[in-house]
Amino acid sequence: MSTPATRRLMAVLAHPDDESFPIGGTLAKAAASGVEVTLVTATSGGLGIRDCSEQEAIRRREIELRAACAALGIADLVLFGYPDGHLAEQDSEAATERLSRLLFDRQPHVLITFGPDGLSGHPDHIRVGEWTRAAWERAAAMGWRPRLYHLVPSPATAQACGCGVPPSSEKAGGPMAYVDIGAFRRVKARAMGCHGSQRQRVAGDEESVAAQLVCQEQLLRVWPVDGPAVEDDVFGRPEDFGS
Repeated sequence: MSTPATRRLMAVLAHPDDESFPIGGTLAKAAASGVEVTLVTATSGGLGIRDCSEQEAIRRREIELRAACAALGIADLVLFGYPDGHLAEQDSEAATERLSRLLFDRQPHVLITFGPDGLSGHPDHIRVGEWTRAAWERAAAMGWRPRLYHLVPSPATAQACGCGVPPSSEKAGGPMAYVDIGAFRRVKARAMGCHGSQRQRVAGDEESVAAQLVCQEQLLRVWPVDGPAVEDDVFGRPEDFGS
């Protein structure tokens, strides 16, 4: 019997808390199953706290982010340190090259980032997605092409109640992974709670917040283009990674 290969996942996102609110359950579930999870956070989040200096906000939000990563089981955190709200002004070539080197170094099997709509239309989200897709193309040219997913609006994004059923691929906008995070809602709520400066986004204690979270998170599969319309795992077929 062969030894299972170590699976690796990388999420490239814009701000501290982007990892916890939309896809915290997916990341926690992956880490708990032995996946090596890398989180790249592009900005310092310095504009994310009202009535707070930018430097103090940067300090607080890094502390929060590291605590959330510990809660989710993310051991590999990469901070790019770009100024919050100003990614459109950064050197895209330099950022893309930085990401492509990181991709080829970590060689994730799965890559998650924002789609062209930035999930919420946030300019930082949109730019991070552009950089990541460009880096993905470069990594592919060097011989490493991970499965690519975009964050998409979903019940998990809105933190709606109830568990629901997978929507059709037409409704989702294409083939998708619909990840059951029922066993990880408490962990996701804990990570969300680590972002205390964003407390206005969360009402109640860990248990009550967990009870309000949906049981699934969905991600749009950009590549490979073939395969099932709906999958329950971002890694696709188990046989791809040994058994």
